[in-house]
Amino acid sequence: MQTVVDFFSHYKEVSAFAFSIGALVFSVVAYFQKSKETVRTLRSQLADTIMKLMALNPQITELNDQIDKLATLRSEKPSEAKDAENENRRLRSLRSSYSEQRLALAQMAVFLMGHEEMNQRLISNVEYAAVADAFNGAGEIENSQVYWEKAINASQMGPYKTKLKGQYADFLARRVGFDKAKEMYKRAVLLPDDPSDALLWEVIYIYARWSRMEAGAGHLDDAEALWKKAIDTCDTMKSEKRRQDGHQNVLVDPPAKTASRLKAESG
Repeated sequence: MQTVVDFFSHYKEVSAFAFSIGALVFSVVAYFQKSKETVRTLRSQLADTIMKLMALNPQITELNDQIDKLATLRSEKPSEAKDAENENRRLRSLRSSYSEQRLALAQMAVFLMGHEEMNQRLISNVEYAAVADAFNGAGEIENSQVYWEKAINASQMGPYKTKLKGQYADFLARRVGFDKAKEMYKRAVLLPDDPSDALLWEVIYIYARWSRMEAGAGHLDDAEALWKKAIDTCDTMKSEKRRQDGHQNVLVDPPAKTASRLKAESG
């Protein structure tokens, strides 16, 4: 009889233990299921936020173009200056509104990116770059630098990573300082063994922009040397059509010669 009692007592203990284990497993599964749903929701919200942010970019660009045209109109036709000034105020107000919306969306994207349950591997280089560009447009230079670097670090080696490095170098040249920009330009044009034509194409553009930056700063010898590197890079592409496109569409009007000509004309 005692044996039977001991058996049932042991059975209860085993059953209780098994039940507790089952409850634990269920809670863990439920947690991960909930966590998975949370990540999916965060990912969806981030994608929607970035899409809205990027949709504002062409609208702001268009407003900038219209404002520039009005400035030209005011200088060429003083009689229409009053109407142009009224339109200028309207366009600037609209641009300010769009810029504020873009900044708010960038800040929302940063919040979603930094959520404790967001898997950082699910954030793309394009999304980081969009946030960097938005911060740049708002004048938040330090924040823009942070997200440019995140965009580059999130990229795989290849043409797009090289393109991002070149764009970051352009940003540094305009907004931070030429010395830092030159460091990034140097990193951007580094090539692996046997680079693809797509990668070389990006490097040609970077050399050309870097050359223009140097020419604009009055460093004509450096600008000329960089332009030559752009030509040499173009000539190493395997595709004849690519080489032709590079010479005809990218490597036109060498900036050092243009700067020298303008200097001579002004003198």
